[in-house]
Amino acid sequence: MLLPLGVPRESPTGGGWRGLNALALLVTRLGHGFAACVLGQIAIVFADGESSVRSDAEVRALQISFENGGWERIKSLVWNEPADEAQCWLKGYGWALSFKDP
Repeated sequence: MLLPLGVPRESPTGGGWRGLNALALLVTRLGHGFAACVLGQIAIVFADGESSVRSDAEVRALQISFENGGWERIKSLVWNEPADEAQCWLKGYGWALSFKDP
């Protein structure tokens, strides 16, 4: 699966979210988990409507992860399993992007 993962940015004229600074993340299902690697940085522009952002806390956590860097070391997507936060680039509810092999 090719997954764009990014932080929304507000429109310069106001009125909601208008773009993403993002990573193109390739996730591959393996027999024992999910491998993940970053293909590169991308930008996404919304043509119409607003982004459906879950929460301000999630956006802040993602922004901090981008600011800290290290996405090039992502090796796996942890899905519905415990993940060692010290080994994660980003951790969400029920998932994490981890530096550990799948």
